[in-house]
Amino acid sequence: MAEDNSKEVISRKKSKRKPILIGLIVIGAIILLLPVLEKYNYRKSTEADFPSSEDLHTTEENMGQLQSDYDAAQETLKDDPYNLDANIKKAQVLSFLEEYDKALTIYVKMSEMHPGDSRPFKGAGDIYFTQRKYAEAKEAYQKAINIDPKNAEAYIQMARLYAYLDAGNEEKDKFYRESIEKVGEGSQATMINYYAKYLESVGDYDKAIEQLKVLLQKTPDDNKIRGEIERLDDLRSEKTENQQSAPAAPAAGA
Repeated sequence: MAEDNSKEVISRKKSKRKPILIGLIVIGAIILLLPVLEKYNYRKSTEADFPSSEDLHTTEENMGQLQSDYDAAQETLKDDPYNLDANIKKAQVLSFLEEYDKALTIYVKMSEMHPGDSRPFKGAGDIYFTQRKYAEAKEAYQKAINIDPKNAEAYIQMARLYAYLDAGNEEKDKFYRESIEKVGEGSQATMINYYAKYLESVGDYDKAIEQLKVLLQKTPDDNKIRGEIERLDDLRSEKTENQQSAPAAPAAGA
């Protein structure tokens, strides 16, 4: 009889543990999925900020301008085939027309002939990025930045690229903080936005809000920034509530 009672007590304890264990499993799954979802949203947000090459040349006016630029570059290259500016312009047009391999060949050649100019490296980085060759893109952008520490376009592209790199969070955080200081005043807002998006992707809502408040001080009438701050504040509150409502793990031997 005592044995039956013992089995009944054990059975009741097990049945009590089941809801707790299920709750812990569900919360654990949510916690594991959050970084994945945040990283996905981070990538999508960086993509949304820049038009695709298709968007840039679909109108008749844009196509006419591209043709004009290409013809002018070709005319210059007849007499001066290694002219840097003309080659870069030609490569840019080819890139917009999605002739990526041809454009890359020009950028690489120009980077070899003009190693002190950042533009061919930045252009090559753009092609590699488009081709999803992220390691090569990072190397090219870094060379462009090393040559010209004020090359805001290279910094911005590197900021986008970091959404696709498996670099450590410490490296990413350092890059964003340093780039905000190094780019010109006209590009700081863009870099701060990217830093805020990165901070959101790792769940650091406090710092993300702090960065956006810096932007708001510069443009106090920007309702879009205010909306972003409110959205992040809601996410922060939700995160705090989830942490507070998470059931405690059962004590050992319970």
